[in-house]
Amino acid sequence: MGVNDLNFEIRGNRLDKVIDDGEFEIIVPDGVQIIGNRAFADCTDVVRVVLPDSVKDIFGWAFAGCKSLEEVELGAGVKNFGFCAFSGCEALKRVLEKVTGNVIMGVLTGALVTAVIQSSTATIVLTVALIGAGVLNLKQAVSIVMGANIGTTVTALIIRLSDIE
Repeated sequence: MGVNDLNFEIRGNRLDKVIDDGEFEIIVPDGVQIIGNRAFADCTDVVRVVLPDSVKDIFGWAFAGCKSLEEVELGAGVKNFGFCAFSGCEALKRVLEKVTGNVIMGVLTGALVTAVIQSSTATIVLTVALIGAGVLNLKQAVSIVMGANIGTTVTALIIRLSDIE
Protein backbone atom coordinates (compact mmCIF):
# COMPACT_ATOMS: atom_id res chain seq x y z
CA MET A 1 0.00 0.00 0.00
CA GLY A 2 1.18 3.50 -0.78
CA VAL A 3 0.75 6.76 1.04
CA ASN A 4 -2.92 7.82 1.15
CA ASP A 5 -4.17 4.50 -0.20
CA LEU A 6 -7.28 4.95 1.95
CA ASN A 7 -10.69 6.60 2.07
CA PHE A 8 -11.62 9.99 3.45
CA GLU A 9 -15.13 11.01 4.48
CA ILE A 10 -15.22 14.71 3.58
CA ARG A 11 -18.33 16.89 3.84
CA GLY A 12 -17.77 20.30 2.28
CA ASN A 13 -14.48 21.50 3.74
CA ARG A 14 -14.62 19.23 6.82
CA LEU A 15 -12.78 15.92 7.18
CA ASP A 16 -15.07 13.74 9.32
CA LYS A 17 -13.38 10.36 9.16
CA VAL A 18 -10.29 8.64 7.85
CA ILE A 19 -10.83 4.99 7.06
CA ASP A 20 -7.43 3.44 7.77
CA ASP A 21 -6.09 0.53 5.78
CA GLY A 22 -2.92 0.09 7.85
CA GLU A 23 -1.14 3.17 6.50
CA PHE A 24 1.84 4.64 8.32
CA GLU A 25 1.63 8.12 6.75
CA ILE A 26 -1.51 10.08 5.91
CA ILE A 27 -1.49 13.22 3.77
CA VAL A 28 -4.75 15.11 4.16
CA PRO A 29 -6.02 16.48 0.82
CA ASP A 30 -5.68 20.19 0.13
CA GLY A 31 -8.90 22.16 0.57
CA VAL A 32 -9.86 20.53 3.88
CA GLN A 33 -10.33 23.32 6.44
CA ILE A 34 -11.61 21.41 9.47
CA ILE A 35 -10.48 18.15 11.04
CA GLY A 36 -13.61 16.82 12.74
CA ASN A 37 -14.09 15.12 16.11
CA ARG A 38 -12.42 11.70 16.18
CA ALA A 39 -11.52 11.94 12.48
CA PHE A 40 -8.43 9.77 13.00
CA ALA A 41 -9.85 7.64 15.84
CA ASP A 42 -9.37 4.32 14.05
CA CYS A 43 -5.87 5.03 12.74
CA THR A 44 -3.88 3.16 15.38
CA ASP A 45 -0.87 2.39 13.14
CA VAL A 46 -0.39 5.88 11.72
CA VAL A 47 3.06 7.33 12.50
CA ARG A 48 2.92 10.60 10.53
CA VAL A 49 0.12 12.96 9.45
CA VAL A 50 0.61 15.88 7.06
CA LEU A 51 -1.98 18.66 7.18
CA PRO A 52 -2.20 21.21 4.34
CA ASP A 53 -2.10 24.97 4.85
CA SER A 54 -5.87 25.07 4.24
CA VAL A 55 -6.61 23.41 7.64
CA LYS A 56 -7.79 26.06 10.13
CA ASP A 57 -9.44 24.05 12.93
CA ILE A 58 -8.68 20.72 14.60
CA PHE A 59 -11.66 19.65 16.68
CA GLY A 60 -11.54 17.81 19.99
CA TRP A 61 -10.32 14.24 20.11
CA ALA A 62 -9.34 14.44 16.40
CA PHE A 63 -6.28 12.21 16.85
CA ALA A 64 -7.50 10.31 19.92
CA GLY A 65 -6.37 6.72 19.81
CA CYS A 66 -3.51 7.23 17.35
CA LYS A 67 -1.14 5.30 19.63
CA SER A 68 1.71 5.16 17.11
CA LEU A 69 1.51 8.82 16.03
CA GLU A 70 4.95 10.43 16.33
CA GLU A 71 4.79 13.36 13.91
CA VAL A 72 2.11 15.82 12.83
CA GLU A 73 3.18 18.29 10.14
CA LEU A 74 0.91 21.28 10.67
CA GLY A 75 0.06 23.65 7.88
CA ALA A 76 0.57 27.36 8.45
CA GLY A 77 -3.17 28.02 8.68
CA VAL A 78 -3.98 26.09 11.89
CA LYS A 79 -5.59 28.51 14.37
CA ASN A 80 -7.64 26.37 16.77
CA PHE A 81 -7.06 23.08 18.55
CA GLY A 82 -9.96 21.32 20.20
CA PHE A 83 -9.89 19.92 23.69
CA CYS A 84 -7.84 16.71 23.90
CA ALA A 85 -7.09 16.76 20.17
CA PHE A 86 -4.04 14.53 20.70
CA SER A 87 -5.29 12.46 23.62
CA GLY A 88 -4.00 8.90 23.61
CA CYS A 89 -1.04 9.61 21.32
CA GLU A 90 1.51 7.69 23.39
CA ALA A 91 4.28 7.73 20.74
CA LEU A 92 3.91 11.52 20.37
CA LYS A 93 4.17 11.82 24.15
CA ARG A 94 7.44 9.82 24.16
CA VAL A 95 8.92 11.96 21.38
CA LEU A 96 7.99 15.19 23.17
CA GLU A 97 9.42 13.87 26.45
CA LYS A 98 12.77 13.39 24.69
CA VAL A 99 12.69 16.82 23.05
CA THR A 100 11.51 18.71 26.15
CA GLY A 101 12.97 16.41 28.81
CA ASN A 102 14.81 19.19 30.59
CA VAL A 103 14.12 22.91 30.84
CA ILE A 104 16.92 23.96 28.48
CA MET A 105 15.73 21.60 25.75
CA GLY A 106 12.15 22.82 26.25
CA VAL A 107 13.22 26.45 25.89
CA LEU A 108 15.22 25.63 22.75
CA THR A 109 12.27 23.69 21.33
CA GLY A 110 9.88 26.59 21.97
CA ALA A 111 12.30 29.09 20.44
CA LEU A 112 12.91 26.90 17.38
CA VAL A 113 9.23 26.20 16.73
CA THR A 114 8.40 29.89 17.11
CA ALA A 115 11.23 30.94 14.81
CA VAL A 116 10.13 28.44 12.15
CA ILE A 117 6.41 29.25 12.19
CA GLN A 118 6.99 32.88 13.24
CA SER A 119 4.12 32.89 15.69
CA SER A 120 4.53 32.55 19.43
CA THR A 121 0.74 32.52 19.72
CA ALA A 122 0.47 29.39 17.57
CA THR A 123 3.23 27.74 19.58
CA ILE A 124 1.46 28.52 22.85
CA VAL A 125 -1.94 27.38 21.52
CA LEU A 126 -0.42 24.07 20.44
CA THR A 127 1.28 23.72 23.83
CA VAL A 128 -2.01 24.31 25.67
CA ALA A 129 -3.74 21.72 23.46
CA LEU A 130 -1.01 19.19 24.23
CA ILE A 131 -1.38 19.87 27.97
CA GLY A 132 -5.13 19.32 27.71
CA ALA A 133 -4.51 16.02 25.97
CA GLY A 134 -2.08 14.93 28.67
CA VAL A 135 0.81 14.76 26.21
CA LEU A 136 2.82 17.51 27.97
CA ASN A 137 3.19 18.26 31.66
CA LEU A 138 3.33 21.74 33.20
CA LYS A 139 7.15 21.82 33.48
CA GLN A 140 7.53 21.01 29.78
CA ALA A 141 4.87 23.55 28.82
CA VAL A 142 6.39 26.40 30.82
CA SER A 143 9.79 25.83 29.21
CA ILE A 144 8.22 25.78 25.73
CA VAL A 145 6.33 29.03 26.44
CA MET A 146 9.54 30.66 27.68
CA GLY A 147 11.25 29.52 24.49
CA ALA A 148 8.37 30.86 22.40
CA ASN A 149 8.83 34.29 23.94
CA ILE A 150 12.57 34.14 23.29
CA GLY A 151 11.92 32.98 19.72
CA THR A 152 9.67 35.97 19.10
CA THR A 153 12.37 38.32 20.37
CA VAL A 154 15.05 36.67 18.23
CA THR A 155 12.83 36.83 15.14
CA ALA A 156 12.25 40.57 15.72
CA LEU A 157 15.98 41.09 16.30
CA ILE A 158 16.88 39.35 13.03
CA ILE A 159 14.37 41.48 11.13
CA ARG A 160 15.77 44.66 12.71
CA LEU A 161 19.39 43.70 12.00
CA SER A 162 18.56 43.00 8.36
CA ASP A 163 17.35 46.64 8.00
CA ILE A 164 20.68 48.12 9.16
CA GLU A 165 22.84 49.19 6.24
